[in-house]
Amino acid sequence: MLRDTGRGLREEFGADLELEVSDVVPLEPHEESENLLGYSMFFRETVSTGGGSEVHGVAVTSTLVLVSGKVLFLYCYGPKEDLEWTRKAAGEWARAILACNPLEAPRASRLTAIDWADVAADALTGAAVALLTTLLAGYLVKRRKNRTPDPDNGPQ
Repeated sequence: MLRDTGRGLREEFGADLELEVSDVVPLEPHEESENLLGYSMFFRETVSTGGGSEVHGVAVTSTLVLVSGKVLFLYCYGPKEDLEWTRKAAGEWARAILACNPLEAPRASRLTAIDWADVAADALTGAAVALLTTLLAGYLVKRRKNRTPDPDNGPQ
């Protein structure tokens, strides 16, 4: 999937850009309730352009929130050193959403019908896609900024 995304970016924007996510290390869930599941992971991202490549360690916390019979996927990214911050920020975000959406009376079939393992696997894929989108936006902004002439100093 990541190769297809990179190919699509090159075709769409003419960008010489390769993105790679590797060394994914999922951690045990750190927050669980009847309508919330929070877990984190570490991974390595490599961004390669015509000018070289950069490798970064990333911490991401995925929080799945069950609201009105629907599952919301919340992602909070940071450098690998900021794992605790991603957990705190994601938890606060999830609790704010839950506070605005009163909990419905539990129905046994509703929560037991959700296979959290499958949902978590989908969340990993979603996290990678969200990361790629963020990286692309940053790359394109940086590229555009480098190409924008400065009226005081002439073209760059």
